[in-house]
Amino acid sequence: MPGDLPGDLPGDLPGDLPGDLEVRFFWPSRSAAAEVGLRWRGPEAGHLLCRFLPLPQSDGAWQIDGLESSRYGALGRYDVMQLHKLLRPPVTAVRARPAKPAAAGGLRGLLYAAQQAIALVGLTSLYGLLALGFTLTLALGGVFNLAYGLVYSYGAFQAWLAYLAASLWLGPAWVWLAPPLFLLGLAGGGALGAVSARMALRPRLPAGERRRSGIVATLGLLLAGQEAIRLLQGPETFWLPYRDGGTWLLARAGDFALVLGKGQLAIFLLALLLAAGLIRFLARTEGGRRLRAVADDPGAAALLGVDVGRGVALGWALGGGLAAAAGGFAFLVFGAVNFHLGAVIGFKALTATVLGGVGSPAGALLGAFLVAATEVAMLAAGYGAWKDAAVFLVLIWALLFRPQGLLGRAREPLL
Repeated sequence: MPGDLPGDLPGDLPGDLPGDLEVRFFWPSRSAAAEVGLRWRGPEAGHLLCRFLPLPQSDGAWQIDGLESSRYGALGRYDVMQLHKLLRPPVTAVRARPAKPAAAGGLRGLLYAAQQAIALVGLTSLYGLLALGFTLTLALGGVFNLAYGLVYSYGAFQAWLAYLAASLWLGPAWVWLAPPLFLLGLAGGGALGAVSARMALRPRLPAGERRRSGIVATLGLLLAGQEAIRLLQGPETFWLPYRDGGTWLLARAGDFALVLGKGQLAIFLLALLLAAGLIRFLARTEGGRRLRAVADDPGAAALLGVDVGRGVALGWALGGGLAAAAGGFAFLVFGAVNFHLGAVIGFKALTATVLGGVGSPAGALLGAFLVAATEVAMLAAGYGAWKDAAVFLVLIWALLFRPQGLLGRAREPLL
């Protein structure tokens, strides 16, 4: 249904558009999704298509659901939200802009680099929590617990459901429920981690067969859990409504603003606290020393009176708590959750674990940094749609040329 933009569509365009610019829109009703398209002719002809969520799904506010351009391809809602948080471009009329002084352009480049560094820290924190969980399960059970992707989804959905209920009953005061919800997520994730250990590990099997059956069992648990979430919650993606006031303005150069998200700072501080607490537990407490003994030599640990089965279950529970915390953090910061979200994130964290070095907590954090840097670099270069492919190419490279990881030691084959 081509025509002029209705008056209440977001970002009304000025009436004096250039003659080589064509505007089209499709908006059947106020309860349906809207599409606004731009097409321009000339030596650099191209198009830009913007899709908006239906108004009932966004509390009556216009929120972008996706972008498609002739130059950069398709961007999903997640990518658009992150670009908006990072760049925060002002809405201006379509007109030629005066040239910026060279100094302002240089400062803008520095601020843009700083903005990417902030995004890098947030993603590293997220992947680092999951990678630490994978490191624990491999060290204590000899198996990557692929079901941590399901635990991650549990944490994200728990945060979403808690936000809906709390915002309905408490309004803005829902934020005071964050600490108990965080503890509830840790407890639920730990329980799921312990259950997955019970389902995946069969001590009576030979080591090689136990590893193979454990990987298959955790993968089956991940797929079964995803399907259960799809049947219970539906296949659609649920979004946290975007609200202004979630960032601090740090600096500005021309039309570019350097901002720090409050959620990004929170996830970094909490992830740092959890990682430091885990490392201190392993190094300074009797329970941690028992876990390290089980990881180094379960047979010798059993001869010394250590309950190996309880130690493995505790380690997998700790990993599950980290995975659930990461899922809850991610939803509150990035604002999106769906039934298959955990699988993709889980395999990225697995890539970080393999790249950094299996069995090494420091390697897990290094691998998380490198995986996050790969994603941020792809987004900064304008190839956000290819970021997942780039990450998994890094995984293939690590498996082929550095199977022990950057900081890990050579180990027996897992299969």
